Amino acid sequence: MALISFMSTFMAAKPLHQYNLARDITFASLIYCVIWVTFIPIYIGLSHKDRSIVHVSFNLASNFGLVAGYYFPKCYLLLRKPELNTAEHFCTFLEGAPLTQAQEEPQQEPGK
Repeated sequence: MALISFMSTFMAAKPLHQYNLARDITFASLIYCVIWVTFIPIYIGLSHKDRSIVHVSFNLASNFGLVAGYYFPKCYLLLRKPELNTAEHFCTFLEGAPLTQAQEEPQQEPGK
């Protein structure tokens, strides 16, 4: 499932003139896949008493990798580039390209 999720991140569309959210999701999925691919040979080579601690450690590492790959770039933008921390930036980030002046104001019918 992790590999299928990683491969499906390449189908996300890149918004124009905006922060690329798909890059963060792809990087987080890549970290997750690499951690679990390395887990399999390590887990098989261990004795039964050591397997539980390794399983817990890899669970924590994969969760931290997802959080780091997805949220740390956003925190970096918010903390290190406060000029991007505006309502209009986030509206365009969530909804796509910013609206032009003609699109924002509704057209009034002539004669009214």
